[in-house]
Amino acid sequence: MPSQQHTRSQPMQRAPVDGAGAALEYEILGAPAGRPVVLIHGAFIAEAYAPLCAEPAVAARYRLLRYHRRGFAGSAPVPAPFSIARQAADCRALLGHLGLERAHVVGHSSGGQIALQLALDAPEVVHSLVLLEPFLPDVPSAPAFAAAIEPALQRYQAGDTAGAADAFLRVAIGPAYRSFLDALIPGRYERQNLVQ
Repeated sequence: MPSQQHTRSQPMQRAPVDGAGAALEYEILGAPAGRPVVLIHGAFIAEAYAPLCAEPAVAARYRLLRYHRRGFAGSAPVPAPFSIARQAADCRALLGHLGLERAHVVGHSSGGQIALQLALDAPEVVHSLVLLEPFLPDVPSAPAFAAAIEPALQRYQAGDTAGAADAFLRVAIGPAYRSFLDALIPGRYERQNLVQ
């Protein structure tokens, strides 16, 4: 695959991840002969890795695999229930489909949980593991965080996904999160592709 610059004008490709017809959107950017790095996004901004993929120094050295998890953008919808283990299996299936035997794995937030599960379930495919703000329910601050996001969870359960995202991001990033996200990924908050 030729080296390419990150542009959203290019449509993402799709790959099957199970025998039931589910497929994930993905794109491979950067150096074709570079070391493979799979990027697993968190629960709110499916495009969170777009700025990293656009960095020339990173793209010149690594082969970057960025994908949308189930329930995000044009990837398959999420069946209920859908576990972290199933999401890790999706990532492993995507790597297998692309012929990537081993990769550096980077996970952000809930993507960090998926990355950890992938390392537990298939250590042979994980060359290294980078966890960026993974949700860890057993750390001392977890109960306070759970209490702080309870209103967001209630809004989500009531069907208000936009209100839930707003409430959660106010806790996770701060009241000025929209200006922060717009500076990082211009215009992407409005198209954040929350799990429905």
